[in-house]
Amino acid sequence: MLAKLTSKNQITLPKAIFSVFEGTDYFDVTHEDGRIMLTPMRVTPARTWSLADAEAYVEKMRRLQLPMDTTDPKVWLERMNTDRSKAVWEKMDRQGITEQDIADAIEWARRG
Repeated sequence: MLAKLTSKNQITLPKAIFSVFEGTDYFDVTHEDGRIMLTPMRVTPARTWSLADAEAYVEKMRRLQLPMDTTDPKVWLERMNTDRSKAVWEKMDRQGITEQDIADAIEWARRG
């Protein structure tokens, strides 16, 4: 089967291949002997948010005067416990990036 690499370095998997991995959102990508290897992965969160975490997050967003589409902590709790959000938090944890680092970066960027 043939798959084209786009100018944005994206490849669409042929339907016959994709159907075998339906429901898989993440793949570990490696190369071996001139071949690209995709291994299905399940992302396990390093952290799960509690309602108290979500409430503190909303309060921090208010304090930093950042725009929010909702101030309902229950909505944020659901959003932060999705697989994609968990993957982002896990990567930040691995790299030692804290919430304070993010707040500091936002504050620095706003100073112009």
